[in-house]
Amino acid sequence: MSAFFMYVLAGIAKLILIFLPQTLANVISIYAFNKKKINDKNFWIATIISLAAIFWIRLLPVGFGIPSLLSMIVLIMLGVYFLKFPIRKTILGVFFVFIVTILLEIVTLKVATIIFGEGGFNQIMDNDLTYAFIGCPASILLLIISLLVYHLFTRHVKRSTDDGEVGETNS
Repeated sequence: MSAFFMYVLAGIAKLILIFLPQTLANVISIYAFNKKKINDKNFWIATIISLAAIFWIRLLPVGFGIPSLLSMIVLIMLGVYFLKFPIRKTILGVFFVFIVTILLEIVTLKVATIIFGEGGFNQIMDNDLTYAFIGCPASILLLIISLLVYHLFTRHVKRSTDDGEVGETNS
C-alpha cells in the first residue's frame, strides 16, 4: 500500500477509535458536571466542533502537552460560550476527563509494554495505525466512565425544555 493511503487510513482510525470516543466523553462530562440533561442538538453540534478542533490541534507540529492544553481551552470555551454553562463547573468537567484520560493511558501503555515488550511497544507506537488500536481501549473506557458519571450526576434532573430551561425534580 502507498504511504499516503496508510497515512489517511491511520488518520481515520485515530479519528474513529481515539478522538471520537474521547470527544464524546469530554462533552458528556461537561454536561455531567453542570448537572444538565443532554440537549440532542447542542450536544451533537458541540461534539462535532470539538472533534474537528481536537483533530486539527493534534496535527499541529507542537511539543508534548501543548495539544492537550489547547484542547482543554477549546472544550472550556465550547462549554461556556456555546452551551452556556458556568465556567467553574465546565472547567471541573474538562479537568475530570483529562485526569481520567491520563490515568487510563498510563495503564494502557504499561499493559502494552508488558504484553509486547519494550521493543514491540516502540514499534507499535511508531506506527500510527497500530497506535490507534492500542489507544482504543483507553478511549472506550473513558467514554464508559463519563457515561457513568453523567448518569450519577443527572439522574434527578429533568430534560431541557424547548426554551433551554432546565428544572430539577424534588427527591
